[in-house]
Order: sequence, then C-alpha cells, then structure tokens
Amino acid sequence: MKYTNARFSLHDKVLSVLYVSTLHEVLKAEGYSLQGFSGSLNALNNHRKRITPQQYMSILEQSLKSTAPTGLGFKYGALLDIAGAGTLGQLMLTCNNLEQAFEKFLTYYPLLSLSLEFNNNWNANLYTVEVERICNKEMRPQVQWLLTESLFYCWLQQARFLTAQPIQFSHVSFKYAPPPHWRKYEKVFGCTVEFNSPVNSVSLNRENLATKIPTANESVRMIKENHCREVLLRWKSRFSISEQISDILNQSLPDIPSLEIMAEQLSLSRSSLYRRLRDDGSNYQTIVDKLRRDKAIQQLKSDKNTICEIAERLGFSDVSNFRRAFKKWTGYKPSDLRDGLIPAVTASAGISGQIKD
Repeated sequence: MKYTNARFSLHDKVLSVLYVSTLHEVLKAEGYSLQGFSGSLNALNNHRKRITPQQYMSILEQSLKSTAPTGLGFKYGALLDIAGAGTLGQLMLTCNNLEQAFEKFLTYYPLLSLSLEFNNNWNANLYTVEVERICNKEMRPQVQWLLTESLFYCWLQQARFLTAQPIQFSHVSFKYAPPPHWRKYEKVFGCTVEFNSPVNSVSLNRENLATKIPTANESVRMIKENHCREVLLRWKSRFSISEQISDILNQSLPDIPSLEIMAEQLSLSRSSLYRRLRDDGSNYQTIVDKLRRDKAIQQLKSDKNTICEIAERLGFSDVSNFRRAFKKWTGYKPSDLRDGLIPAVTASAGISGQIKD
C-alpha cells in the first residue's frame, strides 16, 4: 500500500526545530559546528519553533560540507526517538505488536512533517517498506547518507525500544553507491546490505513484526488515535483531493460513501468535487478501487482473516463480488495470492491491468 504525506511547500514552516537541535548535538559531539541556522542557539531549546524544509536542507548542506564520512546519520537517528514524536509516539506505545505500531506510523507520519512516500508489501514471510523522496542526487553525498542512515536506524532502534527485544532487519537497500564507511552499515544493521539499489528499503520477517509491545493498551490507543486523526484532518487543506478522499474512506470502511455524501464531508458541491478530481487526474471510483485493492492485498498476505471476512471488511455485499473485483484489479483470484500460487502482487500494481486466465 502506498502512503503519501501532505505536499508541504519548501517555504512552509512545518518542521520542528528539534531536528536542528538534535543535529547540533551530533555535530558538537564529533567536533563540528552547526552552520546555516539564523537563530540563536538558545532558540534550539524552543521545540515549538518551526522552520521551513528549505531552511532545514540549507542547514544540512552547510553543516555537513566539511564532515568526514563516518556515519553521522546513525548517531543522528539514535537521538530521534519516540519521545520526540508527541501523540504519534504515544499511540505507537499502546499498540499490540510491532506490525500495528508501524501501520500507525505509516498512517500518521505527516504529523511529523516528514516529506516522504512509503510503499509497503508482503512477499511470503518478508515485509518490505520502500521509501521515496528521502533525498535526491543533487544533494551532497553527506546529506544523502545522513538522511537515509538516520531514518532506517531510527526505525530499528525504536522497534527495539517498543518491544524490548533485539529486533533485526532481514535486508536493507540504498539507492546510492557504497560510501567510504560502508562497512559500518553491515555492523549497525547486522543483515544483508545492498547499495546501488533501485529503491531505498528495509525488510523484516513476519516473526519480528508479530513481536508484542509490553505497553499495549487498547483504551488509551483509541484516545491517542482519535487525537492523531483530528489533527490530521485539520491539515486536510495541505492534502490533494485524492488524499483527502482516501483518508475519509479509510475511516468509513466497510461503508463506501456515495459521491454526493463524500462531497458533503469535504464541504464541496458534487460538481466542485468532480472538477477537483478531474484536475487531480483521478476519479472517485478509481480512488475507491485502489484503496480496496491495496487493503485486500495486505490482508490476504497477512493470513489473519478468511476471504469472506476480508470481503465483508472491504464493503462487498458478498464474496463473489469481491472475487470478481480482485480478479479485475490484479488478474488473479484472492485464493491464488492467499495460497502462494502466484508471484508477489504489490499494492503498486495498476488497477486496470490485463486480466490473466
């Protein structure tokens, strides 16, 4: 399933100064200084202060220009912990297991103002998350290394913190060439590390994702998730119309609102919604189908529910309709995917692909 955050402008003040103060700590410990920050160092203690993505990238470019390639990103990522994630961090602490906590992160990570895209999928017992928009080739190599190292190492450290278990990735891949300190990657991650990969990704096996979280609390989780959802909805003006609709559909399943009801929930007329979808290059039924398809693939791979139960959860009147829809979306029967009789089907597959016999 693909997760995309609000498309923040480079000039929106959305990033917490926490990211800069943490960078300052790492640089200072290594004998370097923070460069490009226009405020006083005392301002770094005001975690309510916000900066723009453009300012943050400028700070990274200037501060890392003269640093040695020693894996500063791992030290940076180790300091970006759940305590700094506010209500989202509290929500993750109340989840039942690591899979549920990661699902909540992928749903609500826009609250952290991270400009990223995620695509997750199951392949047999391996769960892989691909990450886009971490960095680009125009950035200094030191910036690319720091951003990617810190994200993946933060995930690993917080997975261990949440579960109190020595969680390990099964595989990690990076789009860039091996850095001078590439051996540190193998030591830090303790798994197969691939460079010059088509994607930035991490993979975990099913057993690790099923690891219980000792602080699980369903009642508190409901409260924290409602809070996250409310804040996210207040930011809806920053989302494309397709993303706004997907968010509402996620909350309404198994019920699928009509176009008229969806327009009401978005405070739009039916014609206005139609025009905005057209301008976004989409239409309502396509968004509904994509959401159902992605959730179907995810649930079929998780093997927790029967095909009938999955059909009901996705709002189908009967399992026959679900089977026909799934065949139209993917070219396969739900049972083919459930029984492992076909190659991996990912949530990024097209809706209108050719049907396979």
